[in-house]
Amino acid sequence: MDRTSELEYVKHELERNKMLLLSSFGLEGIVKSENKERIFMKIIDNTHKYFNVSNGAVLNILFNTLEIMYRSDKALKSLYDPETLSKFAAEEKAYITNNLMKVG
Repeated sequence: MDRTSELEYVKHELERNKMLLLSSFGLEGIVKSENKERIFMKIIDNTHKYFNVSNGAVLNILFNTLEIMYRSDKALKSLYDPETLSKFAAEEKAYITNNLMKVG
């Protein structure tokens, strides 16, 4: 199934919230930021609702795209190696996945 529309929506929402999303990273960052979790949940809910995509598929699209955003940001690349940036995205995905499992 083509996921172009879902991917474009997720990219748009991440770009729209880029400043806030790039202000904290990983498990520590998402726990400290009330807004970051809220943004992720809104993207997941809307993508699921508007595109009829499973939460698992949305999680993969969202956090793969987030990892690409982290790795392509010039400031982040100067501060962190690529493996650390990947780790940040993986920690955030695990945190959100855990919260979704508690709710659903």
